Amino acid sequence: MKKLSAFAVLALASAAALEAQSTSTALFRVLASPTHENPPIVGSQSFGEAWIEMRLDRDAAGNLTQAIVDFRVSYNFAVAETVRAFHIHRGAAGVNGPIVVDPRFSPPVELVGPGAIFRHVVITDPAGLDAIRAILARPSDYYFNLHTASAPGGLLRGQLTPADPATEAVRALEARVNALAAEAAKIAEVQAQLAVVRQMVRDIGRVLGIAFP
Repeated sequence: MKKLSAFAVLALASAAALEAQSTSTALFRVLASPTHENPPIVGSQSFGEAWIEMRLDRDAAGNLTQAIVDFRVSYNFAVAETVRAFHIHRGAAGVNGPIVVDPRFSPPVELVGPGAIFRHVVITDPAGLDAIRAILARPSDYYFNLHTASAPGGLLRGQLTPADPATEAVRALEARVNALAAEAAKIAEVQAQLAVVRQMVRDIGRVLGIAFP
């Protein structure tokens, strides 16, 4: 029986280690509003929604070794706002707390109306991974907060709510189908109006002795 070379043994060991590692995903949805701030901001018509996806790497023992946190933030600002930052904070609804996940939003940017912002952060330090574990255990004890120049303490806030990726994919598809159906209805309405105009032109043409197609 032939002996395995040191290189082959190392390759097999590396492959086994990779197979033992695992990656999973956690998804959270946030409905962000000025009225969710503490104290509540009244009179603002701005609102937003945040999707926070965490890609979680674990070693063979199941220990969390890395978390990649992606932020997809949709906003609709009633007036121009200079966005300075957004974070995940520790704190139940109505309670202000410290920042635990910071995507390092920089530089500030002035925005108005509807739009979206994308950021991500890679977490490998022990304190950061402890925060991720705590969020996974009790997401409702954590909130997303978007800070602006006009509201440095936060303009749009909401608690993290777990979301199922498959369910949300279906929801997004349904929303897209509904949007397309609405567009199709508008097109059908325009086509009907054009048909009426064409008939009017033909009627006028007959009176004038002019044939229109």
